[in-house]
Amino acid sequence: MDKKSKNSLFSGVPSWALSLMTFFASIVFWLLFGENQLSALSTYDIVIVISYVIFITAACFFICRRYPKSVWHTPFICSGLLILLVLVLAFADADMSREVTIMCGILVLPVTGAIVGANLGRRRAIKSAVK
Repeated sequence: MDKKSKNSLFSGVPSWALSLMTFFASIVFWLLFGENQLSALSTYDIVIVISYVIFITAACFFICRRYPKSVWHTPFICSGLLILLVLVLAFADADMSREVTIMCGILVLPVTGAIVGANLGRRRAIKSAVK
């Protein structure tokens, strides 16, 4: 008897499309929850920012684990909203240097998640090729 495997909804979707879906989901997430004034962060705003960063980092990890070669573009597409915020704040307002520095530090997390996911994806591919 053949064992039927159930394919995931996103099993045939390329990595760039998954990254764009994550980018648009992050925009929706930010529009729903991220109505903050960056100069006065409350506890609610900090929880939203941490949730946003965890979401982007996890998405980069899982996309790069599935497609290890996409480590070069996935974190930058997924973090597009954060990159745009950094550029706008850096050029628009000189008083926001602390926030820009924090956001640049936050950009390291999706890149790290993508690198770790790609390494695990390569190991998984090598193990399945050996079997």
